[in-house]
Amino acid sequence: MKEVKTREITPKIIKLVYHKFLPVITISFVVLFFFHQLFIPTPKLYATPDFGQSDIWSLNLPAKKFLSESLGNNEWPLWNPYIANGYPQLAEGQIGTFYIPNLVLFKYLPFVQAYNIGYIVTFFIAAYGMYLFVRSLKFEVSFALFASLLFAFSGYFATHISHYNLLQTSALFPWIFYAIHKAIHTKKPIYCFFYAFLLSQQIFTGFPQTVLITLFGSGFFAGYMLRPIARKNIKIMALLVLCTVFAFILSTIQLLPQSQFLKTSTRDGGLPSNLSANYSFPFPHLATFLFPTILGTPQDGSYQMPKAMEGIIFWENIGFIGLLPFLLALCSVFFFKKNRYIQCFIILTILSLLLMTGKYSPLYLIYSFPPLTFFRVPSRFILPFFFSCIILSLYVLKYIRENYAWGKLAGIFVMFFSLYQVLVFAYQYNPTINANELLKDPPIKKIIKNPSDKIISIGSALYWNDYFYTKGWKNPSAYLQYKNALSANQNVLYKIKSMDVYRSQITKRFDIVTGLLISVDFDEKSASGSASMLNMANLYGVDYLISTFQIDDTNGILKQGQLDTTPAFHIYRFENTRPDEYLTTNLIQTPTLNTLKEYLQNPLDPNKNPVFIDRNIYLSSKIEPRGSIQNIKNTNSYKKYHINTDTKALLVVNQSYDENWQAKLNGTTQRIFPVNINQLGLVVVPGSFDLELKYSPKGWIWAKWLTYSFLFIICLCMFLQLFKRDRRITK
Repeated sequence: MKEVKTREITPKIIKLVYHKFLPVITISFVVLFFFHQLFIPTPKLYATPDFGQSDIWSLNLPAKKFLSESLGNNEWPLWNPYIANGYPQLAEGQIGTFYIPNLVLFKYLPFVQAYNIGYIVTFFIAAYGMYLFVRSLKFEVSFALFASLLFAFSGYFATHISHYNLLQTSALFPWIFYAIHKAIHTKKPIYCFFYAFLLSQQIFTGFPQTVLITLFGSGFFAGYMLRPIARKNIKIMALLVLCTVFAFILSTIQLLPQSQFLKTSTRDGGLPSNLSANYSFPFPHLATFLFPTILGTPQDGSYQMPKAMEGIIFWENIGFIGLLPFLLALCSVFFFKKNRYIQCFIILTILSLLLMTGKYSPLYLIYSFPPLTFFRVPSRFILPFFFSCIILSLYVLKYIRENYAWGKLAGIFVMFFSLYQVLVFAYQYNPTINANELLKDPPIKKIIKNPSDKIISIGSALYWNDYFYTKGWKNPSAYLQYKNALSANQNVLYKIKSMDVYRSQITKRFDIVTGLLISVDFDEKSASGSASMLNMANLYGVDYLISTFQIDDTNGILKQGQLDTTPAFHIYRFENTRPDEYLTTNLIQTPTLNTLKEYLQNPLDPNKNPVFIDRNIYLSSKIEPRGSIQNIKNTNSYKKYHINTDTKALLVVNQSYDENWQAKLNGTTQRIFPVNINQLGLVVVPGSFDLELKYSPKGWIWAKWLTYSFLFIICLCMFLQLFKRDRRITK
């Protein structure tokens, strides 16, 4: 009897290992091996340059660094004081605050380890999600494993290593297809609730364009799979639509401040069609699906990067999945009538191609309408394109394997050769730099020592591109000298305040300020500032100008030093800059921007502290107030002052205006309004009092409770569905 039982149990164990454990172990091994270079022998960071900067150095590292520090201080990263003279970091979205892996990793691990382990988690999620989806299509384990690694290490993922949040968003793409497919196939509501949770997590990663692309791809897939419209199909379709709404409600904690910020930004109302269709996929780049470097590569400068000015960038146009899988996908047209999955993915491939080619497509007019007008880079629709190609190649490969004697051998060759191509390209594409070398203070910080000093940086991108166009990143350490530029948002890594910001999204007011502040005329070796530049630097308390050009007109600017690197960095100090907080009664009303520009053409009197306002404010006296401002507490999103003044005056707080700043004088709410275009101003009365400034998005407390409530409801619904399933199994 024991021998019989053993014989019965052994095949079950083998089946369990093969179907459950082997895929997880294989995917984990490949992902860990691929990223081992970031940990062994010393911690490293990817350092892939981009056009004019590096999105790793200038966006993702600083954002995640700020997230790590904020979570470490048990606070949300609402307001970043180091960029744009103050910036609503959480509302901008790309920081990815509420994405669960980000919350866990950046809360509990050291920053470098958290950042690099985030890559491992992202690639594992991408691979395992693809594995589950392919298995749900009834492919065997080997096919699903092949597809999972092909997807996770495709040219799309490899060339977007520098776009951390885009990878996180894209990694959930196959999971959403999996949840929808299981919901349609099994008619079980639990998968609809799981879909809602996944979609909300995708929103939280901070790349809304990929969320839109996912909704397009998965929505088409769901609609096609639910044909014909039967009663059961209508129910599951209605539940999927309802769960899509649930996902957005679940994401209110992020979407509310994000929508508020959008209304004040330069993207309010969308982009003009010539910008929304910029960076479209050119049809000749389809050749890169055969050989990814056939048109050159930015690694060695052989790719013609000046095409970026025409809206063509290498890493936005690569979806390499191996030569043979792409050719097999093309052959799938001969099997169009074989089953509806092939039909669905062929149509999805064609639609994705028409969308990703943007301005080159016969459908180009749709980029004149929302929601597509809120984004650039149509070529990112390459995600559903190469995803569909992988699925189609599996069907053709399966047909070959089942219908030809040499099919199994051919299948093995296709899998191993394709994975070799993809993994080698992905592994060799991105350079790494020692983490300590990248994160340690640059030499320029020996000159800019005071933590309260504020800088503006100009000119470094021009020299960066000159080197990048011709040399690529064969020597990534050559870019380390550009740390001295402290260009946005690199300055966050070194705790130096800047007037600039990575311009993914900026307010209209900030756009006007920087246009006046960075009003500089360049020639090949030198530059000259304008009167408005000096006046704006005075108004905004800018202490230092860092430039790769020598400034000719030194009136009002003193040279503090020079770094003899290539290029050289010149450091200048502005004279007569204003403090972070001050009282004044010298108000100048400028109802229009042109009126303000006229005033800025002449030097401002540094002894009178004139303030420009766009509204009527009555102050009983023009005599400069005598008093004091004592800073009691100063955190990122909360400030407390003790103020004494002998007359009614205007208090100016030198940080970017945002309607979500709230002021209380001795506990009484006080109105805040913009002054000097984009600073905080409020009227104070004579006396001694405490002033509190707090940054909190309007309605955010309500949004948090709404998110928590819907998260509880969705988790409860999933639990009840599992409980019902367990009861059925027990019966």
